[in-house]
Amino acid sequence: MIKTLYLCTDKSRPLPIRTAYPAGHFLYIDMRYTKQAMTLAQQIQTLQGRGLMIADTNKAEQALDAISYFRLADYWFHLEADHHAHQFLPNSHFEEVLACYFFDKDLKALLFKAIQTIEVAVRS
Repeated sequence: MIKTLYLCTDKSRPLPIRTAYPAGHFLYIDMRYTKQAMTLAQQIQTLQGRGLMIADTNKAEQALDAISYFRLADYWFHLEADHHAHQFLPNSHFEEVLACYFFDKDLKALLFKAIQTIEVAVRS
């Protein structure tokens, strides 16, 4: 059985919320994304404007293009002095963000390799 409920945040347009039973819950809210997309150059300008030092903008563009702004955001979170305004601590460097990202990536690969070895040993 599927129920359809409506949540009114705007009186002119109710948002449907659907809940599926009995296998679990499914929540659907029809909302429009209002932020405009930024180019790589605009992303770099935004980061520099917030106080992040970027020595090589070409390398930063390549990293943002390959990894993405929002994936890297998790790795610069600890460098933010103010998490609401997204202002960075003094002497925060983009290269440090990339170093944290690649360390995490390598660590995940090593852990996965170890888990695979343990899994094979347990099965045998």
